[in-house]
Amino acid sequence: FDTGDQNNLQALDRDTGRTMWKATIDQITKSFAFTDDAVYSGTRYSSVSSSGGTLYRLNRSTGSAYYTRNVGESIYYIDTTMSPVLIRTSENTIYAVDDATGRVEWSFADETLFMGTATYSSVVFSGADDWYVLDRGDRTVELQVDHSNPYTTCDGALFCAEGSTVEAYPLTTRPAPTPPSTARPRRGRTRT
Repeated sequence: FDTGDQNNLQALDRDTGRTMWKATIDQITKSFAFTDDAVYSGTRYSSVSSSGGTLYRLNRSTGSAYYTRNVGESIYYIDTTMSPVLIRTSENTIYAVDDATGRVEWSFADETLFMGTATYSSVVFSGADDWYVLDRGDRTVELQVDHSNPYTTCDGALFCAEGSTVEAYPLTTRPAPTPPSTARPRRGRTRT
């Protein structure tokens, strides 16, 4: 896939380099993602032309649009692990977009926001002062952990350290109902 020029996205045959299809988009592409049947393109928003900030879901074989969703902010990251598709924008907002319809299901914003890990059931975001664990389906904040403690994500869990204690918060299923000592109360933790 190639952006060709500012307002085109094209699929190239990997063996011949021949253009297989070309789709017109509203601005320069800032992010890409792929699934077996679709290409996702997130475009830059231009305040000068009041265009861009659009998520495109295109048929991978033909380039025809399944949908477009304009959010009016440059799209820097797209996660297609499952529906809803998650996009992170230049305005530190995460949007969850229904993969079939393109409808925005929920959004979440913080002063500075970066995607940590996305699983089938949970999403981890790093905000200005905290880590957030959100339910991917409905945006429920499952857990909010202070950044001042060391942390990492791996093997489907968020690990946080406080002194000699390490707590693991599962990201593949809902956490247990007991809140951890280092987190603001939400839905729970597993202590190791």
